[in-house]
Amino acid sequence: MAHSPENFRHFHEEWLRRQRLLLNQLLDLANSNTPISEHEEQKQQQHKVLIDQVLCHCGQYFEAKSNAAREDVCQIFSPPWLNPLEKSFLWISDSRPSLAFQLVSVSVSDLSPEQMERMEAMKEETVRDERMLCDEIASVQESAGGPPWVDVATRVGRLVDGEVFDLMRAVEEYKEAVLVVAHRADLLRRSTVIKVVDILSPAQTVKFLAAVAKFQLDLRR
Repeated sequence: MAHSPENFRHFHEEWLRRQRLLLNQLLDLANSNTPISEHEEQKQQQHKVLIDQVLCHCGQYFEAKSNAAREDVCQIFSPPWLNPLEKSFLWISDSRPSLAFQLVSVSVSDLSPEQMERMEAMKEETVRDERMLCDEIASVQESAGGPPWVDVATRVGRLVDGEVFDLMRAVEEYKEAVLVVAHRADLLRRSTVIKVVDILSPAQTVKFLAAVAKFQLDLRR
């Protein structure tokens, strides 16, 4: 398991390799021409097994990323292992949770009225949570630009021992505050995907997860 940004870089490459394999499996299952009425129970089981594998794969990513963030949270916010296009989609160290709803709209064309209503309600809730997290990270960043920090920054190189200790403590407190917000953002990302999957049928979920994987891999090219 990745426990540093550098280890996470290697983990990420291997994770993407596995993601490509899972995408192929998702597409094969989504494009299967077997009528749903034939071998329905077997096909439903195939859907569920693959969905569990993909969700487990996603969980491994967030666990490894969390470990790396504890080692160097600042680098997680601007990962050197991402290309410029991937970085353009960053929002508090990863993609916006509400992106899931855009991917549902382009991948699932047979939502029922009830599903659409539930999806819209959840989208509104997710966007509200995103705004709250934006306010939290802005507050943390503003605190780093306050008078105490500015005063210390103007006297770097002329600090006495006690002031150096205070500066180090302030930096650690800032990193911890950023880490907390990043963790909450990841929790929102994970919970959003789980709630979307809960709304969709297994067959719809396969299409949705295929769209998520394809989006991630297309950005990587």
